[in-house]
Amino acid sequence: MIRAAGLRKTYGESVAVEGGEFEAAMGGIFGIVGPNGAGKTATLKMLSGLVEPTAGEATVDSLTEESDRGTMELLRKLLLSTAEQRTRRRSSTPPFAAHRHV
Repeated sequence: MIRAAGLRKTYGESVAVEGGEFEAAMGGIFGIVGPNGAGKTATLKMLSGLVEPTAGEATVDSLTEESDRGTMELLRKLLLSTAEQRTRRRSSTPPFAAHRHV
């Protein structure tokens, strides 16, 4: 289960995520959709453990950094891969679609 409950992330006075609430079953496909600046990347970073939520909880199947290092590292690699794809789309290469099944 991927779960966000009362998720909030601030950077100084700037609010990146406010009141994030969702659940998604493992084995399915889910996406986070929204306009630029909506907090999609910040939410993924919290789910993968790259950043700590200011408030609330972000969990992936109850994984913890201490007990599930390999899985958490995989989540980070998926997140960084997604960010890299965005960078490539902004460069001179033609855009492409990428999909992942978690």
